[in-house]
Amino acid sequence: MAATIQDIATKAQVSIATVSRALNGKTNVTKETRDKVLAVARELNYIDSSQESKSALDENYIVTLSYNFGPQSVLFNNVLAGITEICQASGYRILNYVYSTEDSIDPIIGLMNEGFFKGLILTEVDDRVSKKLQEIYNKDFIVQCCGYNPSLNLPYVITDNRKAAMKATEHLISLGHTKIGVLSYSSASVFCKERFRGFKEAMQFHGIPVKESWVYQVNSLNYEPAYCLAKSVLSYPDRPTAFFALTDYFALALVNAAKHLGIKIPEEVSVIGFDDLEVATLSIPGITTMRQNFKQMGSIGSSILLNAINGTPLAKNEYLLEADLIMRETTGVCLERG
Repeated sequence: MAATIQDIATKAQVSIATVSRALNGKTNVTKETRDKVLAVARELNYIDSSQESKSALDENYIVTLSYNFGPQSVLFNNVLAGITEICQASGYRILNYVYSTEDSIDPIIGLMNEGFFKGLILTEVDDRVSKKLQEIYNKDFIVQCCGYNPSLNLPYVITDNRKAAMKATEHLISLGHTKIGVLSYSSASVFCKERFRGFKEAMQFHGIPVKESWVYQVNSLNYEPAYCLAKSVLSYPDRPTAFFALTDYFALALVNAAKHLGIKIPEEVSVIGFDDLEVATLSIPGITTMRQNFKQMGSIGSSILLNAINGTPLAKNEYLLEADLIMRETTGVCLERG
């Protein structure tokens, strides 16, 4: 069987696009990479390279682009599943690209300049990168999905974070809790702002004051700093009887810190999280949380994009999805400490 461009990419440990550029004499390939690709092509007795490399660039690709947020990045797997299901059914292939620095976006920029793909789905992207992409790419073929940057004039599909946070807070209030604290993220991210806004609106609706000293800020989305903060918070004599954690990792930190301090969950402290990640089900006790419908987000986002590519105008720019309350073992009736 004759060698293919995929065989060259695999053996040379580069992308198909890089092989295509090298074989076609494009200038945005380093000499070292070009020489390696050509050497592998000769080794595999590759023939008719011009025709196949051109067809490789003519593939219908949809690119999903997301920022590496550490443990929180796992939630994008379900988003990607929804995107993949819809796009593949329509004859498109998916290129999933995760970046960690602004400079690491350059390979995607190169593919854009070559017209390598049909559309772009931003699942969670840094502000500077979002604006950079919008400047060089046709904004009609970019959709925000799961992540959302309000400064970009682009359609987006997200959870209604404000409404979901209100529902989470209402659940705690329905159990008799009025001393409710929040474990939040110190970043100015949109999802944190919207979830905290929903929390405050629910508290205000019920005439319960929000105690600012019970709003705790974690300096990252990682578990370890949240756990350190949770141990400190739960050690205070005047602590809340319940916590709304803005992510499941923060909720897990509270649950494990309570165990470490001998505090019973939910008898002494109730905890509700957000996302319904796997850690919420693996935790003992299982974490009550708000479930985001990530796969549905991916399906709707990709459908919007494909409609745009096919010339169908958008009916609206904003698509807000409901989150579901998943009740497990970390929330219970308030038993006020004497």
